[in-house]
Amino acid sequence: MQRLISVSACSLNQWAGDWNGNCDRIKESIRKSKAAGASLRVGPELEICGSDCLDSFFEDDLYIHSWEMLGSILADRECNNIVLCIGMPVKHNGKRYNSMVFALNGKILLIAPRTIQWSDQNSRDGKYFSLWEKRGVTEEYSVPEFLRKIHGAGSVPFGDTSISFLEGRVTSSNPNAIDIN
Repeated sequence: MQRLISVSACSLNQWAGDWNGNCDRIKESIRKSKAAGASLRVGPELEICGSDCLDSFFEDDLYIHSWEMLGSILADRECNNIVLCIGMPVKHNGKRYNSMVFALNGKILLIAPRTIQWSDQNSRDGKYFSLWEKRGVTEEYSVPEFLRKIHGAGSVPFGDTSISFLEGRVTSSNPNAIDIN
């Protein structure tokens, strides 16, 4: 029996530091994706904080607020029953990563840091973020304490791997690539 998935690729008008507005637009895009019958919603990179935070990426508060907004999304039952791929900055072992967080029904499945750099001369990612260079390797990431009750666990996989579903597999090396089995 063939099973099909529907992917909703979202391009949102996010603003640096507009925490509540960005979070509201993400939730609305999730509701619209579900209403359209999508089983996977993929958002833009750094959608939680906005991509133009510049030197604010060096501030710990930015990462705390990003986790708080993700917690708000995970706790919202209207955001359940669809696989989420949400872009946000994540600090791990003293390094900053431009990451995609995969979640389902309030649970984080995987944090996938970027593994390749854009060759575009306009990209400033190299100034603010490290690349995950451990191909095919995942490590345990400790979820912030305030998120553990929502998430239900103390740690999640962080790194370069894939998530398998009945319908197929999503790979973190290229978060937009979907391998249908």
